[in-house]
Amino acid sequence: MALVCGLAGCLSPSIQRRGFEADGDDEPPSNAVYGELFGNGILMTLNYEKIIDGKVFARFGAFCVPDESIACPFSAPVMIGYLLGPGANKLELAFGQLWIWNQPLRGWTIAQTATIAWRYQPLRPGMMWKVGWTPILGAGPGQNESAPIWLGVASGFAW
Repeated sequence: MALVCGLAGCLSPSIQRRGFEADGDDEPPSNAVYGELFGNGILMTLNYEKIIDGKVFARFGAFCVPDESIACPFSAPVMIGYLLGPGANKLELAFGQLWIWNQPLRGWTIAQTATIAWRYQPLRPGMMWKVGWTPILGAGPGQNESAPIWLGVASGFAW
């Protein structure tokens, strides 16, 4: 009898729900697009993330604004990370590389970057945001410049 009651309890709608519909109508967001000020892209970036199982993600961001000389300062963080914690409030841990077009050298500078952030990741499609520490190491022309005390804020939409 306990086994039958246990199975019946597992199939009850209140237990099935746990934040998502059992029939798949409401799935946790697996994509996010957001703008980030400062952060891993130095000044600002537009980012896309693919989230796997609500925990692991791959991120690509880019920033390019033409200046007076029609040059386009370009930076692109490419990262992988992990979202830790239950519910919508998460600890984001990520690492990756920051690709920077170095106009004086007419080539790419590759720096290392990381993120330790508090992130609001909705359980259903909706607004997401984060704030955190985003150090950048080895980003200068001689690869010896860094910004270990660097913070970033981001906001966007997850679906």
